[in-house]
Amino acid sequence: MGACGPVSCIALVVAGPHRVLHIVVDVRRENLALTAAIAHELQHALEVLGDARVRTDADIFGFYKIRSLEVRGVSEVPPGLNYS
Repeated sequence: MGACGPVSCIALVVAGPHRVLHIVVDVRRENLALTAAIAHELQHALEVLGDARVRTDADIFGFYKIRSLEVRGVSEVPPGLNYS
């Protein structure tokens, strides 16, 4: 399901006409780090679900790849992935 990093990830499943977004976080983190990870993934949920064209995990990667999202040198898209 999705491509999870060491902290958290999102994965999208299509169920008929609905899109179901799974958010996975490592709950073994300290409270502040866990809260930040949840907030980070919820922001992604708003972004991804706000675009009806995003219907697969590959679409999620493409969504962020097009936007070249990189924060503090860390890309939201794992290197080497080529979703077009």
